[in-house]
Amino acid sequence: MQPDPRTDMPADDARPDLTAHDYLTAAADAVSRAASDGPVAVDPDVADFMGAFEDDALSETVALDSIVDWLADGAEGADHG
Repeated sequence: MQPDPRTDMPADDARPDLTAHDYLTAAADAVSRAASDGPVAVDPDVADFMGAFEDDALSETVALDSIVDWLADGAEGADHG
């Protein structure tokens, strides 16, 4: 039997198609395992599936202004927890 030229699989392959949910589940599992060794680049669709979100609570500008103000004030209160 000749393979299907679109997939290189036998034309009568009875394996079920991989759904988007199956792919995302497998990719999320692989990301979780890889992340135990350190930072991992993650496809945006997989990150979304895993519940990631963009942190917009503090803009970069506000964060930089805050540290500049803190340094200008002589880092008062730096030893307070």
